[in-house]
Formats: sequence, C-alpha cells, structure tokens
Amino acid sequence: MSEDMRKMIDKVKNFKQFVNESLDNTITLYHGTCLTNGENLTENGWKPINKSYGGNMGNPNYLYLTSESEDALWFAEENGCNTIIVVKNIPISFLRPDPEDEAGFTMNDLLGRMNGDGLPSKFILTKELDSIHFEILK
Repeated sequence: MSEDMRKMIDKVKNFKQFVNESLDNTITLYHGTCLTNGENLTENGWKPINKSYGGNMGNPNYLYLTSESEDALWFAEENGCNTIIVVKNIPISFLRPDPEDEAGFTMNDLLGRMNGDGLPSKFILTKELDSIHFEILK
C-alpha cells in the first residue's frame, strides 16, 4: 500500500473516531429551498409528513440534506429558489444516506467523504427536529 493511500485511510479513521467519540454526536448540514419554506423551518422546525410525494417528488417523510452549502443552493435553484438553510446539531442517529443519491453507501462512507475529498454527502433526516436547529444562511 502506498504512503499516500495509508495517510488517506488514517485520515478517514481519525475522522470516524472523532465522530464516534464526539460528546454530542451531532453534525451540521444544509438544505436548499425557497424562502417561505425556510422561514417555516426556522419558526416551526420539521417533522415527517405522511403523504406520497414531497416538493421534488421526494418522500415527505424525509428532509433532504447535504454536507455542502453550494450543493444545497443547486437543489434550491432547481426549483427556482435560492435559500440555503443551515441545520445545526443534528443527532447523527436521526440521519440516513439519501436512498436516491447515496444508494449503496453507509453512514460511515458519507461521514468519511466529508473529511476532504470534495464530494458532497447527501443525507435524509428521518426524525423530527425543532426550530432551534434551523437558520437561514442565504
């Protein structure tokens, strides 16, 4: 195994250890949406809705999140919007890999990817979060 590969593996292991040993086991992610929806999140928080489809034909039982603010903006712009929401202190146990964009990847894969390869990691929020977790970034 090359030295560069070994360093990369050590970096990922160190990041995973940091996540696992974190006192609060939380993470900050981003959500792209329209301003009205963003204001609703900051005022009321989010909870799963039992319907067939969400705004992007996604599942309304999930809130779709990404590790990169630029990626969130891209999703917002796909719907003619430009609002980025920062979602802070999300318990990692509330998240799963996005079943559409991250099929086949584990949570450890996605968390490790966030440690520097430049590709965004996409998650779904599966449990209710109150408004203190949401803030409009842009």
